[in-house]
Amino acid sequence: SSCFDFIPCTDAAAAMAPTLWNSAVVSRRSAGFMVPKRRRGEELTRPGGNAGPRGGTGSVGAVAGGGTSSSSMLQLSPSELGAAVRAASQGANVGDLRMWRSFAEATLFHAGQLKPKQMAFITNGFARATVPDRDVFRRLADSAMEQVHEFEPRDIALFLNAYAKLQFRDLGLFECFAKAISSGDSIGYGEQQLSLVANAYARLELGDVGLFKVLGVWISKRVAEFTPQGVAAVANAYAKVLMRDVELFAALGSNMERLLPRLDPRSISNLLN
Repeated sequence: SSCFDFIPCTDAAAAMAPTLWNSAVVSRRSAGFMVPKRRRGEELTRPGGNAGPRGGTGSVGAVAGGGTSSSSMLQLSPSELGAAVRAASQGANVGDLRMWRSFAEATLFHAGQLKPKQMAFITNGFARATVPDRDVFRRLADSAMEQVHEFEPRDIALFLNAYAKLQFRDLGLFECFAKAISSGDSIGYGEQQLSLVANAYARLELGDVGLFKVLGVWISKRVAEFTPQGVAAVANAYAKVLMRDVELFAALGSNMERLLPRLDPRSISNLLN
């Protein structure tokens, strides 16, 4: 990604870009946050959007349906907020930016109380709805780094994938999680978690050698359990960051004969690319 994809972008940031990832101390302010090109100039806090009926009950279902005010959302507990955001991202009013503005305000209000699972649900919900709120993601990144060792593999996968999907390239956050993952064990990491984590780093072009080596070992041990889609996703992720792992690709290749009849066009494309 070029420097011009970042907000903000300074000459200093451009000069530092090649060395930021290997630096012992990463300046998140210099790197900034990337915003998807199709959403540039479109702020979450802009007025408008088709708001749902006002004066709802304040329940998770009502919130997800766009039926409550900002003040009602602030009254939700952290767990209720996480569930409401998750439900809203799959609901009929997913395009209601006024509702997402209220979710953003509630998230910032509760940010200091949110647990890893709630942060994962909230960021995943915003990503599913394609709502790139920089304040929310910046604040939750700070909270996540403080609680990094409390994250379960499933939460890590959802959380990092949300940042990658919205192209929020927070170098400090991803370096922090790379170290935590690499220093931990593989318990709880199945096909979905491993492929999502690998792809999150790959989509942001963050080729952390130590992390990918650890992931490669874990994937090699479980590759017999992988679906064709999982094998293709892993292979594509390693290729994106030019990470040559001979043992991993040998393990992936040894399973291809078993998986070939089940490969779909998208998986074939990922493998060939």
